[in-house]
Amino acid sequence: DNPEVATTLSIIGEAHRARGDYAEALRDQKKALEIREAALGEDHQLVAESYMNVAQALCDRGEMKKGIAECRTALIIQESILGDSDVELAQTHCMIGKIHFMQGENDKALESLNKALSLQEEAYGKKHQRIADTLTEIGKVKSSQGDYDEAEAHHRKALQIREQMLGKGHPDCAISYGYLGFVLSHRGDNEGALVVLRLALKIRTKVLGKNHLLSSNCYADVGSIMAEKEDFEGALNQYKECLTIRKSLCGRNHPKTAEIINASGRVKSRMGDHKGSISDHEKALGILEKVVGSNHPDVADTYQYMGEAYERNSNQTKALENHSKALAIRSAVLGKQHPSTASSCVVIAGILEEKGDLPGAKMAYRQAITANAGLYGENHVETANVRLKLGRVLNLEQEFAAAEEELRKAATAREELFGAEDLHTAEAYALLGTVLNHQEKFDEAVSFHEKALEIRKDQLRENHPDVVASTQAAAANREGREED
Repeated sequence: DNPEVATTLSIIGEAHRARGDYAEALRDQKKALEIREAALGEDHQLVAESYMNVAQALCDRGEMKKGIAECRTALIIQESILGDSDVELAQTHCMIGKIHFMQGENDKALESLNKALSLQEEAYGKKHQRIADTLTEIGKVKSSQGDYDEAEAHHRKALQIREQMLGKGHPDCAISYGYLGFVLSHRGDNEGALVVLRLALKIRTKVLGKNHLLSSNCYADVGSIMAEKEDFEGALNQYKECLTIRKSLCGRNHPKTAEIINASGRVKSRMGDHKGSISDHEKALGILEKVVGSNHPDVADTYQYMGEAYERNSNQTKALENHSKALAIRSAVLGKQHPSTASSCVVIAGILEEKGDLPGAKMAYRQAITANAGLYGENHVETANVRLKLGRVLNLEQEFAAAEEELRKAATAREELFGAEDLHTAEAYALLGTVLNHQEKFDEAVSFHEKALEIRKDQLRENHPDVVASTQAAAANREGREED
């Protein structure tokens, strides 16, 4: 029961974590916690620290719910010792926020991160390295929510702090450049993204050297933007550089090595190299199952990538098999209300719809709607998109009243999200008009088809298939109204 033994075990646990040996890391951190509780009692800062270390090890294994429970225990201990306004609690709030983010619980993540930020600003003022770290985490959540203006603002604040405190050439500035790059990419500015990501790479290779894990991350980031630009050869070259570094530093059997092999596989799939893509994903899967076990979010991601590769190769049976494996893991580990779980449901529904299994597609779309509505609310692009797909399937199944209900919700959400003159809204109007026509609600059907036609004629060429379809649908509905 020597606290120094616990400290040594904790350090060994961190070493195991760095090697990707998460089971050993968890074992060591739990042993350290047991020793500290026995030697120091339950209400001690080092005991709280051990709970945080156990939480991190659990999260590495994909056990986020258990991880957040350990963090909350640490927070209770800290509050009993320090009160609820001490800056030492900020790191715990920040960790809780990160786990909520990994679980797809963005609102809860922001609540915890803003608590951390408030404590830090009260203790340190507006400029401190830890404040920059918290601003970065908030920026990541904002980006996940699609609020790219706020995401960019937070990343630029973090960058400004880091540049002023550490200098423009410090490796931590590269963190901000990296996240700014991805915000720019999401806005469609891939050239701007490459500029800032290459700046991050330049800083890290100059200060840390090329053969450093953080430098490898930069090569991976640059490669991902090149892939977005469809510069596939360039992307593969960047991934090759990254893989060489990671094999050298982490070894062949490490999650970081598997991560970049998966990235290469996805690019090969987009290039049409199906055999090379599947080979890469199978290699990554073998590594991950050996290191983190078969029931881990990273394993689910790999099954998803294999499913996507089989979809591109028009093998819907194998695609469905792999996406179903991804869904099973995500449902068990992440829960049914998680963005990745919802995404799997949507993909599976699409494949089932294409295969003609409309009852199966309906069920999967409804699962996705339940998840998305719980995560984001009704008036969110993800919820609206899935409602529109469900409405389309219900229309094919001739369940017109149910289809109308879903499509009205989708149209209303898209009006609020994109405006009444947007092509996304026109898509909802057109499908809603078709469903109303089937129910012989001709006046309303004509109105929605004419709205869709007006939007499409204004934004698309005259002979565009959508303009032609809307023109024909509006005319047909007018005839139906006149006959009625």
